[in-house]
Amino acid sequence: TVKKHYYVLKKMFEQAVKWNLININPCEGVVLPKEKRTEMKVWDKETINEFLKLVKGTKWYVPFLIAFTSGLRQGEIAGLKWQDFNKEENTLYVVRTMQRNFELKETKTKSSMRKIVLMDNTIEALKWQLKWQEENKKTFDEYKDTGFICTHENGKPINPENMGKAFNKLVKSNNLPSIRFHDIRHTFATLLLKNGTNPKIVSEILGHSNVQTTLNVYSHMLPDMQKETMERLQESL
Repeated sequence: TVKKHYYVLKKMFEQAVKWNLININPCEGVVLPKEKRTEMKVWDKETINEFLKLVKGTKWYVPFLIAFTSGLRQGEIAGLKWQDFNKEENTLYVVRTMQRNFELKETKTKSSMRKIVLMDNTIEALKWQLKWQEENKKTFDEYKDTGFICTHENGKPINPENMGKAFNKLVKSNNLPSIRFHDIRHTFATLLLKNGTNPKIVSEILGHSNVQTTLNVYSHMLPDMQKETMERLQESL
């Protein structure tokens, strides 16, 4: 973010120098701060299953299950509609994202617009969600059929920001290892890579603009992955 602001300002002052509005570009000579990476925390599969058991049968089960089994971002999960679920192919199409003010936007890059192949338990959960919404239509007099997959009991969409807050609250109240909602995405990617999934495939599933982004984010895992790969190769030779 700091770098983006810096480059915008630098370009503006550069143009001001060309127009003779100022003599020098005040951004010249500025030393940008070193980028600090947030420590990545992930859950193991036992913790994931424990958490999902806690929320099963609630409105949070499907959004959190999708997060753990697809690596989608908060806004992408909140923006999913039933029209994005292909029952024949058992896939989800990620084509939009929801902002905290409920505004819908197209995914930020072309690569973010993608097709996700669903796991069997996610498919079953989506079928349960559809029945749950149908039952709620009969129960709530002011039910609002919005077409979203992840909703409150009254059919209204879930704010992506509240999704994160609910996750934090559940983690804390159940004394689970503290991670951010975004770390669910890291957890998903880590499990894929540890299972030997090609980083290119991981990149496509996560919606990264290129595989280099994936390699940069998960570079700390590569030495261990290489070691495991060579050990498996040695066993087969």
